[in-house]
Amino acid sequence: MQTYKIANDIRERAIKIIKDVKELNHIVVDNIIFVRTTKHIKGDHVLGCCVFLNDRTQFLSNKKYMVEFPPVFDTLKEKQQDIVIEHELYHIPLEEKGLVEHDIGEFRKIVDKYTLEWFQIYQEAESNIKLLKEKDKLLKKQKQKDDDA
Repeated sequence: MQTYKIANDIRERAIKIIKDVKELNHIVVDNIIFVRTTKHIKGDHVLGCCVFLNDRTQFLSNKKYMVEFPPVFDTLKEKQQDIVIEHELYHIPLEEKGLVEHDIGEFRKIVDKYTLEWFQIYQEAESNIKLLKEKDKLLKKQKQKDDDA
């Protein structure tokens, strides 16, 4: 079962990024909930995910967006995490309705700003994900053994 945990530490870093990056100054951080999730998101190479919440969830949470981070996010170095946070914030449009999909302009901004470090993040994450999955398998096997005993 996937669980979520509020990530106020990421929220604080996002506030600084929003303040420091001119193109993100329109974002109202109080409209976003930042969470860590216990499961990998969609695919092995997803380091974060920005979601525009549906009307019911917006009503219940008083938030418009959720930015979630899977376990592999915490294996990255702090600067790499900040790059991922910034990347996810670029999905929030000026009028804060819907999402800005990945486009070459946004991707180029990140690559120009961080050069090849953006690609190094994915290389490191790929090996970290393999380690996390192996650890998950071992934990499941141990739990199975404990349940059978």
